[in-house]
Amino acid sequence: MTLSNSKDPSGKDVDNLWERLRNGERKALDLLFRRFYDELFAYAYKIVPDEDLVKDSIQELFLELWRTKDRINKATSVNAYLLVSVRRIVLRSLEKERNRYKRNLTFVENLFEKDFTLNQLEIEEGEDESKKKEILRVLNRLNAKQKETIYLRYYHGLSNAEIAEVMDINYQSVKNNLSRAIKSLRVIVKSSADMMFLISLIKQIST
Repeated sequence: MTLSNSKDPSGKDVDNLWERLRNGERKALDLLFRRFYDELFAYAYKIVPDEDLVKDSIQELFLELWRTKDRINKATSVNAYLLVSVRRIVLRSLEKERNRYKRNLTFVENLFEKDFTLNQLEIEEGEDESKKKEILRVLNRLNAKQKETIYLRYYHGLSNAEIAEVMDINYQSVKNNLSRAIKSLRVIVKSSADMMFLISLIKQIST
């Protein structure tokens, strides 16, 4: 799935590429595509595990950006803007292909229902497998929206406001999701080292 492993350029450079795109520079579109493809694929694939549909949706997103470059606004967060857009396109594609799936609250709540498994993690020598199992057990007790909120916060690094925009929920709901998730996780995450351990697991799960 990997088109580019680069996590650069910096936020300022991304903003610059966005402005260059708005000014009609095709190279900026290509660079944004390479910069965000992996993140968009990982997120969209969580919504619907259909590789072809996800690839087509990302392609459609960037074609749409190019077609509307004269009308797109200056983004306060390019990352959040693209995640919102690919989510919308994936759900729209699902509506077209499967009429029984409508973009409604019930469907959205089920996006992250699938349990995380130990097989998704790389067990390295010296790591505590029992701790990983316990963390996964607690993670899988979270509801779908809490899982998605944790995923967007710790894998994509979004702020609460950006998460609210991506998930199409209000700011307070994001805070509640995070608060309840963290309260559950604190049962086993009792130090900063444990929190870093948890974040590393979430990143592995999300890859």
